[in-house]
Amino acid sequence: MYRRLTLPQAFGLVTAVTAAGVLLGGWLISALEPTRFEHAGEGFWWAITTITTVGYGDFVPETATGRLLAAGLMLLGFAALAFVTATMASLIIGEVRAEERLIEREESEVLALLAELNARVERLERVLSTPEGSDASSLLKSR
Repeated sequence: MYRRLTLPQAFGLVTAVTAAGVLLGGWLISALEPTRFEHAGEGFWWAITTITTVGYGDFVPETATGRLLAAGLMLLGFAALAFVTATMASLIIGEVRAEERLIEREESEVLALLAELNARVERLERVLSTPEGSDASSLLKSR
């Protein structure tokens, strides 16, 4: 069985994966296209704008490998956002289910009490319908 991530764990994971993608992507693009990305800083800037799908257009890869790297970073950015969204939805659904289980438990307790009261009323009706209980029955009816 799997262990559910908490929201801070999910954000930490997404942050770590995104940061690794930016660092690796920035370094790779600087190595792949040194004339276009003259230093790692430009590569990191490009990787950040690409992974967040902002894409200012100030740095654009010219090679097929660079564009493939850009596509990978874009997909990583989409996946990171989807992962955080799914984690938050899962946490919300978990809280709703916990509330539903609590309501069901309370409902079961109320139904058990009602069944007990019903049994007691039936016993009283049986006692009151016997000749010995008829005196008590007339007392109850007069009130």
